[in-house]
Amino acid sequence: MTDSKQWRIVLVGEDTSVPTRLQELLAARSHQAHVLQRPSDLPEATADPRPDLIIFCAGPDVESALRFAAEAPERQEIPFLLITQCWDERLVLAGAHHGALAVFASRYENLPMCIPAICSAIDRHAAMRQLLHRTEQLKAALEQARTISAATGVLMERLRLTRQQAFEVLRRAARTRRTRLGELAGALLLTLESVNTLYTTASGPTGHGKREAAHGTGLGI
Repeated sequence: MTDSKQWRIVLVGEDTSVPTRLQELLAARSHQAHVLQRPSDLPEATADPRPDLIIFCAGPDVESALRFAAEAPERQEIPFLLITQCWDERLVLAGAHHGALAVFASRYENLPMCIPAICSAIDRHAAMRQLLHRTEQLKAALEQARTISAATGVLMERLRLTRQQAFEVLRRAARTRRTRLGELAGALLLTLESVNTLYTTASGPTGHGKREAAHGTGLGI
């Protein structure tokens, strides 16, 4: 993580010696760290502005701390990690199970060595969230492109137009209605689907109503 990025971090621990020491070490890197002794104070501490990370400094009952960290509703998907003075492979598995970014085992005097790893963990998490956001944006853009393409195809068929002509008709209609092109395309397809559903229902097994339904969809374009 670059030092130019300042993170807001909440440190939770009944024994405040470890959180306070971490607060000093993080402040030396220009990060804002706030110490809580009682987990019950988390709702207020995680209110606007939301912290970028929660660090639970656990005592002997590590797994209970992990469960609390994972299940606390006030976290609201805020990433968290755990620092404990004891080490066991089960901690890694429990940490992964409960959603911790990482689990660190360190004595008080070795806490400075944890800071680079803490910064790296939150940096990776931020990068993954940004990547996920971009992926969702690309998915939405692709879905919108498919919707517009399908609506253009409908206009080509119904109005006997070329693809470019049909697209221009759709775009002009969106401008006239002051709506987004993708939204209008989606509405057109929904309208067509509704008409087809009505036609199928009205026709029944005998096929009556085919002539009446074939003379337009009421799309208004």
